[in-house]
Order: sequence, then C-alpha cells, then structure tokens
Amino acid sequence: MTLALRLIALTLAPAVLAAPLAAQPAPIAAPVTLGEWIARDQAAGRLAPSAERTAALDGLQRDILAALGAARAGVEAQAAAAGPKPVTCLPPPGTPQLTSDELGMWLYTRPASAYGDTLEQVMARFLAHRFPCR
Repeated sequence: MTLALRLIALTLAPAVLAAPLAAQPAPIAAPVTLGEWIARDQAAGRLAPSAERTAALDGLQRDILAALGAARAGVEAQAAAAGPKPVTCLPPPGTPQLTSDELGMWLYTRPASAYGDTLEQVMARFLAHRFPCR
C-alpha cells in the first residue's frame, strides 16, 4: 500500500460509514476505474510534500468517499425494494467499522481483471465482502 493511500485512509475510515447518505460528497463526475485510482495513488505517493501532493491526496479521498457513498446508496436502495434478500447488511450510519489497512489491502489485492471496473463497483463488492448478511 502506498504512502498516499495510508494518508488518505487515516481520515477515511471514520468518515466512510459514519455520515448519512445526504452528507456524502457529490457523485464522481466521470467514473474512475480502480486501475486509474491506483495509478494516481502511486503517483501521489512519489510526490514531495507540496500543494500539488495535497491536491492529489484530496482528489483521491474525494473519489473514494464518493464511490463508497454511491455503493452504500445502492445497497440501501436494494434493501428498500421488495426484492430478494440483500447480500450486504451495512451497519447504521455513525458506526464506523473500517480500517485504513483493511481498505488498502482490498484495493491493492484486486486482480488485474478488476482494474477496468469503476471505483463504485469495487466499493460495492468491498461492502458486500466486509458486511455480508448472515
């Protein structure tokens, strides 16, 4: 896991599941793929401390928060529908249960075949893996 991801994740874990959906950042303008995000994360990790690095880290964090917010919205929509039992059972808002190491390991251990998937798709799979319905 790169230094950039560790720095992002320090502020990410408490915010991911803590805020209600309405407080999530605006959706990602253009879908970011996992491969693009990892490449940007690695590039930011190579930058010296500067305004450019801060801006890069802020952009990476915004993308993760937006993707997790969109994935959570999808899970909640499925749960609200009168359809099949959802595969993901999220904890209530305000109860953060993610660690930076857990999220970083998930992102960096995805197979190369997942690099073309959007960050939202990857985050939906992460939430299903981390919070399965029992």
